[in-house]
Amino acid sequence: RVHRDVLRQRTENLAEVVRRDPSNARARLRLALSYLQYFDVLQSTARNPMPLDQIRDAANASAFASPEELRQWLDKAVGRNLRLLDASLAHLKHGLRLCPLAGDGYITLAELIFLEGRSDAIRTVLHQQAARVRPFSPLVHFALGVEAWRKTARLAGALQALPAEVPQAERYRKELERSYQAALGHWRFAFQRDRSMQRRLAELLAPLVPAQFVVDQFKPDRVALQEIVRAYRAAGRAADVSYALRRYADALVADARKPDNPKPVNDWIAAARVFEALRDSQAVMDCYRAALASAPNSFKAHRAFGRWLLEAGEYALAEQHLRWCLKYDPTDRELREMAERAFRSAHEVQERTDAGVRPAALRVSGERRSVLGGVRR
Repeated sequence: RVHRDVLRQRTENLAEVVRRDPSNARARLRLALSYLQYFDVLQSTARNPMPLDQIRDAANASAFASPEELRQWLDKAVGRNLRLLDASLAHLKHGLRLCPLAGDGYITLAELIFLEGRSDAIRTVLHQQAARVRPFSPLVHFALGVEAWRKTARLAGALQALPAEVPQAERYRKELERSYQAALGHWRFAFQRDRSMQRRLAELLAPLVPAQFVVDQFKPDRVALQEIVRAYRAAGRAADVSYALRRYADALVADARKPDNPKPVNDWIAAARVFEALRDSQAVMDCYRAALASAPNSFKAHRAFGRWLLEAGEYALAEQHLRWCLKYDPTDRELREMAERAFRSAHEVQERTDAGVRPAALRVSGERRSVLGGVRR
């Protein structure tokens, strides 16, 4: 609800800017995008919550005989939210007339041009125009990659339907490989140049391909790996989350080991926490020890290590690190509670151990006396 209200307010503000300055191309294009985003939010809770790409695909597949038939279908399928798409399309076209070099505008226009009953081929023309005027735009390359990926999927479907021995099969295979490589090439360009594209690409691919594919193809840094972890977690793919987390932990360790790293302790602690999520106790231990080796007087490292040792049941060692911290901050109530819990738990473990050892020792000595007694007799 908060996001919807923010979008509505932003859309109203941009509409007011355009009303006062009708020749402001930038404002018009931003308004068009805001209308489209507002549509996405409202459509997600509509009676028929079809997203825009599904609406477009269904409209193109239906091959309506006239724009009027298309319009009737859209009115039924989308309802009142259609007005937002209409407004977005109108402002896009006006904005591009005012500023024909706005490459991002052509990308958005390609998403909406079907509303006029135009063939899907016009999308290719609009994408080509976007690439012509903005050849280095990450957003343009992202969109070109999406189009190439869709083409790859269509070709794969067509190829599966063909007998392997027909002459067209080889042509389809070559075209499929070209479109596949084109998609990856565009996406690599966008991924390496724009953080927002990393997030969008991770969200796009998470439901479709393994995390290892994304890591191998795009060589993400530690920041991008966090986006990949989030995307696969949202997609509910636990095994891929684990893989991405391990790659993220590896990146943190690699950074911690760099000679020019001014504060490796922070990276060691971050890596330890990732390994905690992976339940790799030995790696956690190694990272915390490395953190303290790089900064023996790090309060943060001692506290984090002590907390983990306490949770892991290493009470005596946990108490050492937590007591060390209390010397520097005796007023920290949570820290004191953890230290006292470590102390009590360590003594309880020791008492149980002692209680278990003494009866065993008595049993052994008793057996020896019994045997010796029998010998003497």
